[in-house]
Amino acid sequence: GSDIIPATFGQLNPEQVIAANPDHVVITSADWEAYVPGGHWIPLGPGADPQVTRKKLERFPTRNAYTGIAAQETRNFHGIWHQFYNSP
Repeated sequence: GSDIIPATFGQLNPEQVIAANPDHVVITSADWEAYVPGGHWIPLGPGADPQVTRKKLERFPTRNAYTGIAAQETRNFHGIWHQFYNSP
């Protein structure tokens, strides 16, 4: 837990992200095309195409939640496969 998310997991609203002004943003995601076709997720995990993954990750700094934060200015956005903890 932390001051922002006191439990094991949770979601942040845009105001919390802007107020925290993080130097880095880490986004968990996976290939959820079957569940949310064309969604705003990053296709990560086994078989992911690095070019497609990079292209979708590049869209995140332009979202309103990241307006004016340090990570947006330095383009320090990172994606990690959401199910990494559930595989050998």
